[in-house]
Amino acid sequence: MNVWTMNFKNFEKVILSLILLTTQAAVFAQNHRPCSIEGSWISNFGQPPGWEPLLFEEILVPLDPAGAKLSFTGGWPNPGLFMDFAPGTDRAGLGIGTFVRTGHRTYTFTIIAHGSESLPKGTPGRALLRWFWVYSGTAECNNDGTMVKKGTFAIFSFIDVPGTNIHNQDKDRDGFPDPGELPIQTLPWELVSKRVEVQNPYPPTQ
Repeated sequence: MNVWTMNFKNFEKVILSLILLTTQAAVFAQNHRPCSIEGSWISNFGQPPGWEPLLFEEILVPLDPAGAKLSFTGGWPNPGLFMDFAPGTDRAGLGIGTFVRTGHRTYTFTIIAHGSESLPKGTPGRALLRWFWVYSGTAECNNDGTMVKKGTFAIFSFIDVPGTNIHNQDKDRDGFPDPGELPIQTLPWELVSKRVEVQNPYPPTQ
C-alpha cells in the first residue's frame, strides 16, 4: 500500500466521522430544542356546577427570532369570571401580556385585563372602568400539545365602593395598579391550555 492510498483511506475515515458527528448533532438539536409556545391555544377556566365553562382563546407571537420572548393576547367568547368584583361590570377587555423563556420548556408570564360597565344606550361617552386583574406565574410547554400555567390572579378596582374597603387603585388611569396598591383579592389558579392544530376538514353533511 503506497502513501497515497493510506492518505486517502485516512481522509475517508475523517469524512465518515464528520458525517456521523453532524448527524448526531442534528438529532441532539432536534430532541433538545426549546419547546415552543407560539401559536393559538384554548384554555378552560372551569365553572361552578350548572354553569357553562369559561373559555379563554389565546395567541402567542414571538418577539425575537429565538422565541425567547412572546407577546400574549387572549379573550373570552363568554366572559363572566370576576364580573362581580365591581358593581355593574358587564364588559371584559382582552387579556394582554408577555411570556419570557426561563428553561428548555418553561416560561414566566404576566397577563393583565380590564373590565368596564356599558353606558345606557344613547348616553355619550365611554364605558366606565370598573376592575382589572393581573395574572402572573410560570408556564410549562409539553410535547402533547398542552401548556400548563400556574400563577395567581390579583384583582384591583378602578372605583370606590361605598361601605367597603375597596377604593380606586388606578387614579392616573394608566391601566396599572398605582404604586403601593395591594390587590383586593388574590386567587391561585392553574390553567391547562390546548394548542389549536391544523386538522383535516370534516366531511360534508348529507
